[in-house]
Amino acid sequence: MPVMEQFADSIIGEFARAGRGDLNQMAMRMAVAVASAIVGLKATPGMVKRLNGMLHTPTRTGHALQERWAELWGRGQMLTFLLFDVRPAIRARRREPQDNVISYMVSKGKSEIAILAECVVYGAAGMVTTQEFISVVFWHCMLHPELRELMLTADQETRYEFLNEALRLEPVIARLSRRALSDIAVTSDGQTVTIPAGDRIDFHLYEINADARTVADAPRALHPHRDLGVGVPRAVMGFGSGMHKCAGEFVAIAETDVFLRRLLALDGLRIEQEPTLNRNELIEGYELRNFIIAAG
Repeated sequence: MPVMEQFADSIIGEFARAGRGDLNQMAMRMAVAVASAIVGLKATPGMVKRLNGMLHTPTRTGHALQERWAELWGRGQMLTFLLFDVRPAIRARRREPQDNVISYMVSKGKSEIAILAECVVYGAAGMVTTQEFISVVFWHCMLHPELRELMLTADQETRYEFLNEALRLEPVIARLSRRALSDIAVTSDGQTVTIPAGDRIDFHLYEINADARTVADAPRALHPHRDLGVGVPRAVMGFGSGMHKCAGEFVAIAETDVFLRRLLALDGLRIEQEPTLNRNELIEGYELRNFIIAAG
């Protein structure tokens, strides 16, 4: 928490002095700084550029040559990420272990490729998704003054309920895929269907998270204090579920809370330019770009 608070104070302090900035860029700096500290990477501008190159490369364009070029470009970005970011971090953690993911994996004798895979996963899960989540929650708070007031005055439990509800309604990743480890019998409306072992199952999160049988009344509305059934996570499937459920969900909620409470408290805070809404094909989620805000 002190690390998150330090990063948030620095980023929002710069914004307050400038009086104007791009929220998406501010959120990206926050998410990258926090995730890098957890993983053990050095959050440099070059690393941010390389991660963006990997995670924002279009994968489906409808043109074979363009898709092939995008694949080669993405692999090239991953190679530079390995050479300029991951390898130096591995060498540094071998010399001086710290309390982070890379140090742990080095201590367990994990391969360079295994460590690279973890860094890419943390990059996608800890940086890209949190960056977008911070922006979309801020947008809700500025459009609805009662939500801004909640973030500024409510206790932590109430704020965290609201943030999880926002993720339920606005999951950053729209679709998850899993493979059945064994035959699965599913019964619905009196009919039973068996999913064979090995088959891929696509979970469409917007539909799941808005299922009235689970979330009750007005499933597509944002209710900060929504009453969910026993055992139903506040974000429903916003953080996934099962053995692959997001390990950093508490980090994402905490850093969003820390960042937005400081930002929303600024005098004269306003939106100068609403964001452009794009789609990230790699994670099948939304991206908010050119989100210009001002204060003072």
